[in-house]
Amino acid sequence: MPVVENMFSKGVCSVLYYSVEAKEYDAQFDAALEKTLKILEFVKEKESMPFSVFKPTGFDRSSLYQKLGEGIVFTPQEQ
Repeated sequence: MPVVENMFSKGVCSVLYYSVEAKEYDAQFDAALEKTLKILEFVKEKESMPFSVFKPTGFDRSSLYQKLGEGIVFTPQEQ
């Protein structure tokens, strides 16, 4: 944070980026979501970090995103 605040004092904002991929289990997806929500709460209080970036692919299996992109209808369980 000292580096971020020093850069901000010179007019440069920072972006907090969080990326998780290739997970397989619900507990891993839940952990990624929890971490992302904590990061969003953290940057909400920081003028030097006006936004955050995250990859939604960390919240579920990549096969679901592929089906969504291809317009394939989800099964009731996938829904």
